[in-house]
Amino acid sequence: MLEADLSSAKRESERERTAAELAKKSLEEARSELKILRESNKAGIDGSKSVMELNDLRSKLKSAEEQLVLLKESNTTLREQSTKMSKQLKDVQAQLSSANAAATPSKEKI
Repeated sequence: MLEADLSSAKRESERERTAAELAKKSLEEARSELKILRESNKAGIDGSKSVMELNDLRSKLKSAEEQLVLLKESNTTLREQSTKMSKQLKDVQAQLSSANAAATPSKEKI
């Protein structure tokens, strides 16, 4: 019974910790947006224009993040293919060396 209560309390604690982290992240994002808006207003830029620019920047950032993920995946795939091809090249070179070594005595006989 106590183990079940302890387990339940641990899960609840983890949920609360996760919620706190999400709230903290949201707070940091809001602070960042507020800072950008304040700087924009100081520069004399219209608030609605600032929001549009902020949304545009968010869109560009999201797009850049998506491209980064795709590039990382592509890079991983290309590295795996490169490793595989390097191994195949070494195998073929070894076979060629063996074939040349086997052919050398035959050439000497001719």
